[in-house]
Amino acid sequence: MKISPAKGLDGDLIGALIEALGVDEFLSLAERALRQANEGWRQWRGDGGEVLEADARRSLAHRLKGSVAAVGLKSLAAEFARLEAGIAQGGKEDPWVRQAMEASLDEAELFLKNLASHPA
Repeated sequence: MKISPAKGLDGDLIGALIEALGVDEFLSLAERALRQANEGWRQWRGDGGEVLEADARRSLAHRLKGSVAAVGLKSLAAEFARLEAGIAQGGKEDPWVRQAMEASLDEAELFLKNLASHPA
């Protein structure tokens, strides 16, 4: 069982974004954000160099947040900022909390990937 204390990408938020943008635009946005995140991941790793998994996750969250902020989705950008802050704070207080919050970030990333691959 996964415990995800930093939930926030819930159906109400996603539904409001889809209603405001339309399905096609929202899926296009998610696809662009993930493409930019994947490129950022490759740049972050360099020439086969290894990075700490948590650092890579923070980099991914930062790039996703930047991508959505650039097109005006402040609520989704704010959610990624909250996740990043929670990971940083949780890691100071308790490594287990940090692990749970990183798992929540992974779930958010997977949600966006699934949404982007869903036919409109």
